[in-house]
Amino acid sequence: MACAVLIRAVSALCLLERAGGIADSHVHRHEADRDRLGVTRMLRLQNDALRTGGDRTGVYIAEDLNRSASMEKKSVLAVISHYVPGRSGGATRRNAALHETLTAMHEWPRVDLTSYVLTNKIVDEVRHMVTGQILISSDEPVCSESWKHKFCVPWEAIRTLRSASTGDKPTTKLGYELVAEPVYDAYIYTESDIIIPETTFHFWRYHVDSLYKRGYLLLPMRAEDKILTKDVIAVDCFTEDCVNKTVVLEDKDETSLALYKTSRDRHYLRPFNPYSGCFMMSKIQFKDYLESPMWDYHKIWQHKYSPWGVRETAASGLLWAPGYGKETGLTHLKMRVWHQIPMNGVGKGDPKNRIAPSSFHRVDEYHDKVTECLNGTLKCGELTPLKRV
Repeated sequence: MACAVLIRAVSALCLLERAGGIADSHVHRHEADRDRLGVTRMLRLQNDALRTGGDRTGVYIAEDLNRSASMEKKSVLAVISHYVPGRSGGATRRNAALHETLTAMHEWPRVDLTSYVLTNKIVDEVRHMVTGQILISSDEPVCSESWKHKFCVPWEAIRTLRSASTGDKPTTKLGYELVAEPVYDAYIYTESDIIIPETTFHFWRYHVDSLYKRGYLLLPMRAEDKILTKDVIAVDCFTEDCVNKTVVLEDKDETSLALYKTSRDRHYLRPFNPYSGCFMMSKIQFKDYLESPMWDYHKIWQHKYSPWGVRETAASGLLWAPGYGKETGLTHLKMRVWHQIPMNGVGKGDPKNRIAPSSFHRVDEYHDKVTECLNGTLKCGELTPLKRV
């Protein structure tokens, strides 16, 4: 076990090495370790170095995987939005992240995976890992009939997901008419630098439908592991009061209690910022998504459905659809997905307005908030059914 952890940690450092984030002395030492151990696999996230710690999540992972053998096999359609930058070194880093994203998907148990990469440049290194690679529809990605921009890559991916959902050949064509019903059990859109661990997918498939029947969307939580500082940050929680404004809700529904192994598992988070760079939908959710305007950028822009930016809205799924909204979004400590390329501050415009890396909150702050609810030192809410407007 210790050897396996070491091997995976070394692999993770190799990935960061390619991104240029480790001093030469560290690189040389870990290159020697890699050669000595014969590491050929790239990073996996089911290990102590790339979780919040064995004392925090290890027991949950063991419990979940013990239940996977009895699960019915599911068909999954995944489309990954991947933009290869032209700058030196950028392509290497992005393509390495894409490889890890796909590696994690292939580790999901009891899944029949169909996957497409929507990209501006074919990536030879992942040809054997995907069903196909779809090139953007023109010299520049297209959001709608009237707008082209590099930020439109996610929208070409959304159109690919929609067209492929019925089993048809995927296309990025605007106005493509669906002539059949969706055929897959689950539908995933993700940016190419996000790893969805098997345990996250496992927790999601157990709880998504139960929550959706009560009006909720189960969303991933983007986390980023700072290997050198040993911090795990919540990538989308960077305002001062982000954690304070995140509400803990306990699922006390008697018909759902059998789905949980521990009392902690029954506690969800209603995040102040529900963005995650990806979405996962069950078949019933995806059918509702197709009937909504949220796959059509032109309609969203025309009616101002989403308060988010172009790329962010593509990853919002049903969150901003009419009848839904921020209050329907839930996440969970077991819904973490891993952001691979470090967040060195986010924002646009004047660099002085960019968000400093020190502003990101730690995932442990969410964990502590749930613990306070369990201990009775913090009053948490109850997950009651919502009525869609």
